[in-house]
Amino acid sequence: MRIIAGNLKGRIFHDPPGHHSHPMSEKARGALFNTLGDIEGLTVLDAMAGSGALAGKRVFIRSDLNVPQDHSPEGRGRITEDTRIRASLRCIELALGAGATFVARTLDTDKQHLPAMLRAAAAHPGAALIEIYQNCPVFNDGAFDALTDKRSRDASLVVLEHGQPIRFGADGERGVVRGPDGDLQVAAVAAVGEDALLVHDAHRADSSLAFALSRLADTAGGVTPIGIFRQAPRPGAAPSLAADLVSAQASFGRDGLAGLLHTADTWSVGA
Repeated sequence: MRIIAGNLKGRIFHDPPGHHSHPMSEKARGALFNTLGDIEGLTVLDAMAGSGALAGKRVFIRSDLNVPQDHSPEGRGRITEDTRIRASLRCIELALGAGATFVARTLDTDKQHLPAMLRAAAAHPGAALIEIYQNCPVFNDGAFDALTDKRSRDASLVVLEHGQPIRFGADGERGVVRGPDGDLQVAAVAAVGEDALLVHDAHRADSSLAFALSRLADTAGGVTPIGIFRQAPRPGAAPSLAADLVSAQASFGRDGLAGLLHTADTWSVGA
């Protein structure tokens, strides 16, 4: 690995020995720090990354899966088929089912799309989840080639944009429509007409559309959406609570509050 920016740009450092760490790619790391802006003087906790790179990954679910691996000296334990992993770790569906108000997906190699998703997540008033498809050359090399290869991405990748009809293909010749039973289907635009195309609404109150879009890869077409599935701010107590704190500090005084906190272990509160 190497440092990609700053005074130490170009310096090489080594990952921990073995195949248990999975550093974030340079493009994803660069996009993240470009979004954060100037962080000079700040302390950054690189928790659970294992390599010193800001991984930005947290695993909340443990799944013990029996998957086929290549145990030859050349294979080094590389996973040869990952259907069980994909079926068990459905991050988008899990977040939507838990009521997440901002859920998105992007590719670590897309220099325009990845920063746009990070900026949208940072601007969202609340918690946000972004699923980043990142190639792992050690365990699952080439897993997302169909989405990144110029020869196949037009037929496999659907870019979601709020307020726009969901269509894809080299010339936008395919699109997403609702079938007779209400399920989402992939169809040829020439066969169904442009008026039949589903218009993406990331701001709708319920998450049913976002959930259905997250399962498009399971349909006969096998296409994968990226972009913002859901962006629906939910009123909370944070703004009013922050205003109450500012008001209380103004009436009591910051110095008086600090003095009170350091006077004793207990206080007597009068009427």
